[in-house]
Amino acid sequence: MGETNDQSGYARITIKNNKGDVVTSSLVDFYSKFPNKGIRYISPDLPKGQYLIQVEATGIIPVWTDKSKKRFGSFDSYINIEKIVVK
Repeated sequence: MGETNDQSGYARITIKNNKGDVVTSSLVDFYSKFPNKGIRYISPDLPKGQYLIQVEATGIIPVWTDKSKKRFGSFDSYINIEKIVVK
């Protein structure tokens, strides 16, 4: 769970099993024009076991322009993680 806002970028979320093998990896967008708190990622169902969750700020800043070259998008590449829930 975390917050999106106009200062945020992309996170790479990787889950590894107890052997160090990557089970799943996803790019998660934390940008939004206005702040919003909520669930940002739900992993696929995994067999019972021990896993390592890695959350990495990629440094990618989502920015785009229109035809007049007006800038839109984030002003930085932060990611805001409030908590991780394991069920």
